[in-house]
Amino acid sequence: MNYSYVMGITDIDDLRKNGFNIKIYGENYGISFPDDKIKIFEEFICKNLKNGFWNEYLGKEKVFIFKFENGEIKRYVLDDENEEEILNLCSKFAEYKFESITKILKDNKFYLETYFKNTFINFLIKAKKSTYANSNIKKVESSRVGSSDYHYEEIIDNKKYIYHDTYFGGTKFIGEEVVYCDDNKPVWGMNYYGVTLDDTLGEEAMDKALRPALMKVGEDENIIPVRGIAKFENNGYTYTFKTTGTIEKFDGIEQIYKDNNLIYELHCSGGMIV
Repeated sequence: MNYSYVMGITDIDDLRKNGFNIKIYGENYGISFPDDKIKIFEEFICKNLKNGFWNEYLGKEKVFIFKFENGEIKRYVLDDENEEEILNLCSKFAEYKFESITKILKDNKFYLETYFKNTFINFLIKAKKSTYANSNIKKVESSRVGSSDYHYEEIIDNKKYIYHDTYFGGTKFIGEEVVYCDDNKPVWGMNYYGVTLDDTLGEEAMDKALRPALMKVGEDENIIPVRGIAKFENNGYTYTFKTTGTIEKFDGIEQIYKDNNLIYELHCSGGMIV
């Protein structure tokens, strides 16, 4: 998906007719569209953007389109080599000295609620499927005395995202997950405490109910992607997960039943870190 905060255009009807998702912000627009509509969007911008304005859209690439006072158009795909040139053009067009491209984009509420939020959520889902939930993934070296640890990292938009999960215990356990970005700055975290009420079913419940349910994280749009899906059933086990709040601030309770008897329960809470 691609996201663009559009300014300098008075009539957006052509995009609406072509199935673009449009949110109105006064005289401006927040527009979302899939990759197969990029060509339509760029042609519309080049034709309809007022002289002296620029437009950017964020997706797999960050694309900037500048329309100069004489009608000349320049298109850039943001990278390390042209970032300063793009920043200087933005400052020139706006008659304001911007600090950085990143700050320009992150100061935009529409981008924060769409592109940046989705980038983070997609990373979190991938990280969770690449750590404890996946029985084929090995633990990493303990970060604290007596801890069990999992680690996942990925480069996104030239920034390193790191996910680290640390827990203590076995049938009764406590742990914490943290996501880092921008030079190891913690940006999100979750604490959790779980208890297996029937020790004889401990490992079996983890293998047949918990891990398979956690591997489905992100598949249920009605549940924030911090544990598993709302309900999962397998070989007589029933997994449930209920949450309140959003990815920014939430509480959750996870339970596993065997033949209608509660055998496991976990409580979690967390959110964004500033």
